[in-house]
Parts: sequence; structure tokens; C-alpha cells
Amino acid sequence: PQLPLALPQLLTRSFTRCSSRVVDFFPGQQGGKMLVELQDGQRIETVLIEHAGPKPRSTVCVSSQIGCKMGCRFCATGTMGLRGQLSAGEILEQLLHAKRWARKEAPVRNVVFMGMGE
Repeated sequence: PQLPLALPQLLTRSFTRCSSRVVDFFPGQQGGKMLVELQDGQRIETVLIEHAGPKPRSTVCVSSQIGCKMGCRFCATGTMGLRGQLSAGEILEQLLHAKRWARKEAPVRNVVFMGMGE
């Protein structure tokens, strides 16, 4: 069906495409780490891992929590305590950010969850 021409403008005015934003990117030898700010100001990390080989690809390692209740002294996330759970949308937005940061030669092909007490 045909959509009204005014619909895209209405949707843009009424909704936000992405409620989080990448505030910093720390490149590494095989990908990098994104510091993502959520709509409430809390910050989480998302990691992009590049795999070399005949078919280069990337894996995105997403967070599902803000902080962690494990309390491991060697881990910055563990020392902050558990501050909250991410919504499905906030988890999905990490994938969208990673796809934007991934090199075209190594597109995102895998998604895993961070090992921070999840």
C-alpha cells in the first residue's frame, strides 16, 4: 500500500530513532570499545571485536545491565554495583551503533552478551 507523503515527517517529529548515543570510541587492534550513553544519562560499554581471515567479520559484545552485582575488585563494572537492567530496545541500539562503527570489510555477523554477571 501507498503511505501518505507526510508520514515520514510525522514519524520524525513524534519519535526518536535512537534513544542512546556513542559518546566515545576507543579503537583497538581488533575492533574497539564504545562508551554508550543511555537516555537517562547512565553509561555502558559495548565492544566490537574484528575477526580476520578469508571472510572478515565482526562480533558485537552487548551489555544487558548497567553495572554488575558481582563486586569483582579487578573489574571497573563490578565495583560500581548493579544499577539497572537494560530494556530490549537499549540492547538492540548497541547493535545498531556497532553496525555503524564496524568497518565495511568486516561487517557485524555475531552478537554475544558481556560476561558481567548476566
